[in-house]
Amino acid sequence: MTELPPIVDETDIEGVVFGGRYKAVSKLGEGGLGAVYKGIQLNLDQDVAIKVLKPEVSSDTVLSARFKNEARIYAKINNPHVVKVHDFGTDENDRLYLVMEFLPGRDLKGVIDNRGALDAPYMLNLAIQAVQGLDAAHALGIVHRDIKPENIMIQDADTDHPFARLLDFGISKVDGDDSDDGAAVSMADASVEFKQNLTLVGEVTGTPMFMAPEQCR
Repeated sequence: MTELPPIVDETDIEGVVFGGRYKAVSKLGEGGLGAVYKGIQLNLDQDVAIKVLKPEVSSDTVLSARFKNEARIYAKINNPHVVKVHDFGTDENDRLYLVMEFLPGRDLKGVIDNRGALDAPYMLNLAIQAVQGLDAAHALGIVHRDIKPENIMIQDADTDHPFARLLDFGISKVDGDDSDDGAAVSMADASVEFKQNLTLVGEVTGTPMFMAPEQCR
């Protein structure tokens, strides 16, 4: 009986250096389309998050366009309540990657799962911060379209001064961009920060349980 070759996980990239500067150290989360790694920016010795798409996904024109759009949107928004992007590119194996600041903490869903119902002052504080991030995006004509607990990272969640950061602008809409008819379904593809979202004509934008009433209608 012929021995089959081992299955190689193309997203298992610990130790790989992207762009000559960003070394993947440990996997934070993964899904069918790619993975997110904690990494190090070698020239500055600082932690980063590296979001990587598989080669077959990177070659898909729709998915790669959304990934590139997400990178551009992050770069445009300058607000402390929106995660910052450091770099974007394609490696020698044709994998698209996005390098962002590393955010220690838990997303809002994780905080709620851990603590249960949050008291009103704590939640109001986080809501105000999230709205400040959204306001900065809206001022640039960017609509997130997928606000939900998993897309709000909370730093210092167990202190009196939690800090909210918005994630995942993968299905955002930019004023004047008519490339997708405003139609999409958000599909969570991995834990932590990695979520890949598809746009399909005739369907609805966002995650059903968190859509605005007008979207549901």
